[in-house]
Amino acid sequence: MEYPGPDPRARRLDPVQWAVVFKFTSFGYNGLGSGVIQFTPHPSGAPVVILVQQDVSINNGGTLYLQGSNGNGYALAAAPPGGFRGGAAAFGSLPGAAGFGPGGGNYDPISDPPGSGSFATSGTGPSGALYGNASIIPLIGGSGGAGRYAHGYGGASGGGAIMIAAQGTISLTSGRIYAYGGSSSWSFGGGSGGAIRLIGNTVIVDATSTLAANGVAGGGDGRIRVEANTRTLSGSVVPPPSAITPNQTPQIWPDSTTPRLEIVSVGGTNAPADPRSNLFQPDIELNEGGQKTVVVHAYNVPTDGTWQVQVRLTPRNGKESFVTCTYVSGNQGSSIWQGSLNFDVGSAAMIARAHRL
Repeated sequence: MEYPGPDPRARRLDPVQWAVVFKFTSFGYNGLGSGVIQFTPHPSGAPVVILVQQDVSINNGGTLYLQGSNGNGYALAAAPPGGFRGGAAAFGSLPGAAGFGPGGGNYDPISDPPGSGSFATSGTGPSGALYGNASIIPLIGGSGGAGRYAHGYGGASGGGAIMIAAQGTISLTSGRIYAYGGSSSWSFGGGSGGAIRLIGNTVIVDATSTLAANGVAGGGDGRIRVEANTRTLSGSVVPPPSAITPNQTPQIWPDSTTPRLEIVSVGGTNAPADPRSNLFQPDIELNEGGQKTVVVHAYNVPTDGTWQVQVRLTPRNGKESFVTCTYVSGNQGSSIWQGSLNFDVGSAAMIARAHRL
């Protein structure tokens, strides 16, 4: 490998694009039969983007690994870069938890099955919402499955998300990129598959290679996108990819017209500009529970009633809750929405979602 810049091992978070970006002149990985590159999640949870000036080759068993974590009993299943945690199983007097992420599986406190994570397709049981698009713009991974109401079966996390963009050829020869969902201890509560996006002049996945972004243990499938002037996809590619010939200049990042949401305040307390959704070091601390107003700033979301803005609250322990927000002011380019959610004692994560009705 050749690395430009003073520190070849540096990874740099781009907080605007929500991505951990690596830049190489060329990228070659010979796995020597069974080598694995496993990406350590950045504290932001952002996905991985690898930008390469020349060619990329992954061969001889080399694996880029962003698989979701398996269900972790009474603890939350850790998420790979770009993916979302799985929910915990109930423990003593503490209830279990729903899966995290926009398609997180829903938690049932009294019966089975717990919901599996969704993404491009729905998970089993009381699964979460579908989200994303075939372009994988913005880059985002899979959602977690819910934990079980009893017996220690935790939900799995969703698969991670990775984009590799090269000006030359991306070639996999007995190479693998894994971004599939994590598995539960039984047939429900699995994480949805993540996302793999490859952009190059030529992309080759030979018959001995694998791209995998499928769900496991009931989790819905993720997404695979291949953009190249010349494409040879003879290996195992699951789920089937969206494969296109790109424009002269492929779109790497969301543009100025892409819908985007920011949760700006909860109960009158402003959220930080770069929130981390860390359940142990919260972005927002509330002095008491109860109903709180959540304010969302939407960009490029129609305000004519054809779209909906929703916020999902996922507690560390307990059932998820939702609010469909009310449009307050602004226009399609920039608008304010708000809704009210009940906050109990303890930590929780929130995620906002806009979708066409």
